[in-house]
Amino acid sequence: MSIRRRIFLVIILLFSVGFYFLIDFIVGDIEMRYRESTEEPLVDSARVLAAIASSSVVDGNINTAMFKESFSAVQSQTFSAQIFGLLKTTVDLHVYITNRDGIVVFDSDLGWDEGEDYSQWRDVFLTLQGQYGARTSDLDIDEEEKKMIYVASPILRNNDLIGVLSVGKPTHSSNQFAQAAEKKLIIGGTVACLILIGIGLLLGLWVTRPIQKLTDYAKAVRDGKRIKRPALGSGEMEELGIVFEQMRDALDGKNYIENYIQTLTHEIKSPISAIREE
Repeated sequence: MSIRRRIFLVIILLFSVGFYFLIDFIVGDIEMRYRESTEEPLVDSARVLAAIASSSVVDGNINTAMFKESFSAVQSQTFSAQIFGLLKTTVDLHVYITNRDGIVVFDSDLGWDEGEDYSQWRDVFLTLQGQYGARTSDLDIDEEEKKMIYVASPILRNNDLIGVLSVGKPTHSSNQFAQAAEKKLIIGGTVACLILIGIGLLLGLWVTRPIQKLTDYAKAVRDGKRIKRPALGSGEMEELGIVFEQMRDALDGKNYIENYIQTLTHEIKSPISAIREE
């Protein structure tokens, strides 16, 4: 295999493998970064709603009727919001409130889980312990991409823990943004890789072309052809070409001297042989 082909193969292999691992690493990290960006505003929402719930406490009980009325009104409203490539027409925020024992007293999802014991759920359990509570749960066992991120905040009244309010949001919206970003990254990375491979091939051609010219010149010298030294630009390759030419001239001079000596020897040999015969 020629040097040119080896250089081309190495360039293609290095750029292809390098960009593959780079893009794979970034793509694998994008979804997690979008989930983190989803969790951060949920913290704010949970803190604000927990403060509202705290202001509604009467005799140690949270006024859940206020939340039921508010969420019922929000869920009945129609709207359309075009967020870049995502069309949003419904409020997908899920809110539930538990008392200090972890029992659900309000569920924005039509009250389906009211009365359930959530004291062992990570978001509720950690918040009741005075820690930051959050969790990610599957919405559908068969589709792992459909998840809910929940963030909890304590409901405090005069520094007494009344309950826990948790806010959840599905990840399908952030997944769509992540997939769009991943698609652009893959396309952009592929184009960049092809451009760099093209530049690398041109660079390889620029490096190997003088070598090929010099090789052809050396073969011609070997075959006894009298050809002009090729132009090799400047630098080491041009210097090497000059050395090749000088070597050719030196060999031509040596061959001339050898031929001259052989001819002279032959011319002298004939008279000497005649003298000996006499």
